[in-house]
Amino acid sequence: MLRHLFEQQEIRHGFLHETMIGVLPFHSNAFGGIRLQVHEEDIEIAQEIINQLNDTSNLHIV
Repeated sequence: MLRHLFEQQEIRHGFLHETMIGVLPFHSNAFGGIRLQVHEEDIEIAQEIINQLNDTSNLHIV
């Protein structure tokens, strides 16, 4: 979801350890989880997108 939203906004980003955790999911703690890297110039808009995802006021149980 996050990757799709970043690509729509053309935010330069990368996910570290994504492949390793996909292959070895039980080693997630050893790798420190999947880490997001965002280009310096895109940090503010990336934080806005993440904050919107964290806002649950628009979510409703159906």
